[in-house]
Amino acid sequence: MNRIIITSCFAILLCLCFGPVVQAQTCENNYIGPSGGIWQLDTNWDLSHDPMSSEVACIPAGVTVVVDQQSSPTDVQAEAIVIYASAGSRLGKVTMESETTLTLYSNSTIDGTLEMNERCELRIAANLTITGDGGDILGLPPGSGPVAIIVAASGSPNAVLTLAGSNNSSRSTSLTTHGQLDLRVRVANTAYVVADDATLLLSTNTKSGSGFWIAETPGGNDAGLLDVSVEVQGPGKWVLESNSSAKIQIHADCPSLSGDLELSNGSFEVDGAEFTTTGNIRFKSVGSTPTQPRMNLKNGGVAHFGS
Repeated sequence: MNRIIITSCFAILLCLCFGPVVQAQTCENNYIGPSGGIWQLDTNWDLSHDPMSSEVACIPAGVTVVVDQQSSPTDVQAEAIVIYASAGSRLGKVTMESETTLTLYSNSTIDGTLEMNERCELRIAANLTITGDGGDILGLPPGSGPVAIIVAASGSPNAVLTLAGSNNSSRSTSLTTHGQLDLRVRVANTAYVVADDATLLLSTNTKSGSGFWIAETPGGNDAGLLDVSVEVQGPGKWVLESNSSAKIQIHADCPSLSGDLELSNGSFEVDGAEFTTTGNIRFKSVGSTPTQPRMNLKNGGVAHFGS
């Protein structure tokens, strides 16, 4: 029988969670080509070759570098990447075209944008941290093919990707991983993972962390769906933002949570699984018209809140 245990429903503590300190990278191969230029073109780099697995690749603010589907090789790499940003929304950007891959081996910084098209892969080859100060990892909506994925490299199946921000009290000073993505790698999230106007999948390997797991539909076009098919652990905060089409779906047992759940609108659904947290649940009405967030327990799903 479906059941829900709710305690301390209206008490909530918002923790300002700061990510791990990551040593700044020293640029070893700087992009010097034009904005919109090709990663694989040797003359676009100051070492006269595209980055190697032993080199930190740096992208300046205001410049876009394209990992080109038509150039060889389509599987590029770097020890780490640093994507800079500056005042006036001058973002550095790396755009991965469809069916390309980028492999990273060490801690990286994304203050600009890493943009991933359909069927491309970001491969994590070791335990590493990606830190951002207003930066984002963005999965673009797919066409007919599979979504972009973030996955452990074949030689490092247990690699852990830590997502961190300079200051996690706000997305503007943190790192946001969002859009149409499948997070298959083990993730320690101390920043923001957001399904916004798209489906973001937590799959394959366990996730954890003290950051935010969010579903929202800011554009009002497509439903933001956070689809959870693996166990998530830890004190991270779960949030449904203020649009009725946003949804979080839990399909795997998550018995070891300690974060809060905040529902402003939309639907929180537990389907044939257990969602247990020692944190609290808060139903939050927003705007001039009261919102009606929903909780659905399906196929024997249960949700437990409070100590």
